Amino acid sequence: MNAQALPQALLDQLRVCRSPRRTTVGIRVLADGVQVSVPKALPDAHWLPLVAAKQAWIIARQADIRARQAEAPSYGFTSGECLPYLGRHYPLQICEGARTHVQLVDNQWQVALSRRGRKPQALRVQAAMAEWYQAQAGMLLTQKSRQLAARIGRSIGRVTVKRTRSKWGHCTSLGDLQYNWLIVQAPEAVVDYLVAHEVSHLRHPNHSAAFWAQVGALCPDYLAQRRWLKRHGHSLCL
Repeated sequence: MNAQALPQALLDQLRVCRSPRRTTVGIRVLADGVQVSVPKALPDAHWLPLVAAKQAWIIARQADIRARQAEAPSYGFTSGECLPYLGRHYPLQICEGARTHVQLVDNQWQVALSRRGRKPQALRVQAAMAEWYQAQAGMLLTQKSRQLAARIGRSIGRVTVKRTRSKWGHCTSLGDLQYNWLIVQAPEAVVDYLVAHEVSHLRHPNHSAAFWAQVGALCPDYLAQRRWLKRHGHSLCL
């Protein structure tokens, strides 16, 4: 099979990533395309049929992605609007202040905006909330990670938070942990599952049965929390 045997609409979406370390073909459906990871020396004629055979699955997966994107909230960052933290939603109260800062008090967000700001209010509120979420995520996830790591007799390196496109967490070979700070919008039980998942990689750098047993020891209801994240993770946004 050659490229001409594939529909043009599918061809236009393909992003081919070749790597000398890969031994198999991987197909990943994204919101804006299809990423195909292939061994560096593998001829096109060997992997194109695999993509063609997956056409129905790719189309169904993209439809699912579009449906989930349509479900994701769209915030206007105005007073009275509710934003989540650890699974609960709190209304915004926006006012002017000497400096821009955010507090979560009395079951509401109190967002003070500096009088010297020049950008539209919505953008300033969004930036202030993003900074607050990131700071809180850094503190909370570091604390939870160190506590769980101690339970399994492991130490961790750095804990960093950033906004990533696809992964909620990552554990490096050096024991550094990275999280997507948007996870703090989820219920705390889901946060605990994610931390248990990444900390378990300190002992098992894979997804073997032993790894999942370790996750279960740290988070007994991890299956329910994992399902929640798969089903609702797209709703964690800003």
